[in-house]
Amino acid sequence: MSGLTIKTMLICISMIFLTGCSAQEKEVSTSVPPSSDSLSSVPTMLSSTSSSPGSTAAADSFMVPMAENNYFDYQPGMECAAFSSAFLLRHYGEEVDGMKLFETFPNRAADGGTMPGGIVTLFEERGFEAEYKVNGTVDDLKAELDKGSPVIVFIHVEEPYTSVHNTHYIPAVGYDSEYIYFAESLEDYANCKEEAEELSYNRKTEIPKFERLWENIDGVWDYPYYVITPKAE
Repeated sequence: MSGLTIKTMLICISMIFLTGCSAQEKEVSTSVPPSSDSLSSVPTMLSSTSSSPGSTAAADSFMVPMAENNYFDYQPGMECAAFSSAFLLRHYGEEVDGMKLFETFPNRAADGGTMPGGIVTLFEERGFEAEYKVNGTVDDLKAELDKGSPVIVFIHVEEPYTSVHNTHYIPAVGYDSEYIYFAESLEDYANCKEEAEELSYNRKTEIPKFERLWENIDGVWDYPYYVITPKAE
């Protein structure tokens, strides 16, 4: 049996679990306290050293501005694909509620989680170009953020995690030399929540820790993220 055939079989078997926002997520989010990331000072805004959004080289720091109609919204269960997608859609000017979006979200599993392709389908159906990419790097993520829009990444919820399926879709909205900044929809992990009304983010995670959370997703993918852009007129 060829290596390609074996790999295909393993991926097909594992698809039973590859849904994001797993059942373990809800359990972990109520039992693990926020990390020490929340203890350091919180900047009010990051400024890019690049000349403008769209630069091909990652700057030392950058923060996607919060769109006028956007806001942080907290999911009650395993709706992270819908809530992260709603945040990005609001960034592009659509009036979208995470729970309402979840009701008809594509590629939902029986447990409420969502296959990675569901986010691609949702955005394509709304007229966007959407691609699910793997084996990304922090520099790749920074370069996408420099274009001026949030980037949905697929990570583990928090450390420590007891299952590779304890996963979470979350929009990254900025970075600097120490942290990646997020629009978190799990309230227990919004470690900048108290300052969130004045910021474009409500969670920050040290870059080495983020890289650990970003690997071995569902035992299949390393460093996955989405490239989502409006189609050209």
